Amino acid sequence: MNRRLIHRSRLLVLVVICALALGNWSPALAVTYPLAEGTIDLGRQGLFVSKPGRAGIEMELVREKMFASPTGVSLRAVGVSIQFVDSRNHEIPPEGLVYLFFNLTEQERTVYDLYPYSFAIWYWAPNEQDVEVWTPCPATLFVEKGLYGRLACVIPRNAIYYLGSTALNYEIFQ
Repeated sequence: MNRRLIHRSRLLVLVVICALALGNWSPALAVTYPLAEGTIDLGRQGLFVSKPGRAGIEMELVREKMFASPTGVSLRAVGVSIQFVDSRNHEIPPEGLVYLFFNLTEQERTVYDLYPYSFAIWYWAPNEQDVEVWTPCPATLFVEKGLYGRLACVIPRNAIYYLGSTALNYEIFQ
């Protein structure tokens, strides 16, 4: 009887340690979605596919934790890594009409209404010289989407995307 209790206790400790380790290692849980017309929600961000490209294309979304940010820009804590892949899982350029969106919070919307040009969707990707740089993606506010609106841009390339602001310090509001 004591051996069974000791075995269960050891098993429980092992399960707890594994759960804690996986909880701390959350940045790279990738999910692959078929590229079909509709919305893919990932919490406060996601994709809206208006016109899918050719059949067999999938995209991979990865929730990424924040790393270095553009100069003078504060980034929301979680971004999205987007990669279009073919049926053989090889990376290809984006195709179709696919929007990346970030649902705004009440604080973000208040600041956006005061300083609309202080918000942008930023992406981290190699430039023509193959040097990774931050680049803003032209964004539009969709008022009827999300509780406080949705900032969206057409995905120009495979990259890691974040919502950023020059007027809002995310370290205070998160």
